[in-house]
Amino acid sequence: MELINKNEIINNVSSVSRMHINDSKAGMQNIDKEKINAIILKHSKKSKFYKRQQEKEEEIKRKSLEKLNIFSRISGHEIQAAIKYTHNFIELHEKTREMDRTIVHIDMDAFYANVEIRDNPSLADKPMAVGSESMLVMKNYLVNF
Repeated sequence: MELINKNEIINNVSSVSRMHINDSKAGMQNIDKEKINAIILKHSKKSKFYKRQQEKEEEIKRKSLEKLNIFSRISGHEIQAAIKYTHNFIELHEKTREMDRTIVHIDMDAFYANVEIRDNPSLADKPMAVGSESMLVMKNYLVNF
């Protein structure tokens, strides 16, 4: 029984998916993803960055196939032993888990952009992003469109 189809992995990594738009953020439900991806492709296909992304995708594909070859040699007995070990591990740690603390994570993508808009209302209808070459720190929702 083959749990993972190798051809499916090869086909799914056939394009440079790192260059596709990420539409999982708030306010991006109604965008034309195909149109935006076509624009991204058109304007970046000849760039060094795009070529490097292609190389990275090929490397991921190669490593994925290597892992699949390793996984295909794991026996059913080894899988059952790993499942049993995992269940025992979880059971042991559930007994000692402390639930007396609360951790809160707040996603504030647009907060700082809105502070800037509050201070300078002329920015309200302009896409805005702040960051450096290596990291985008914040943006407003107009950047999503």
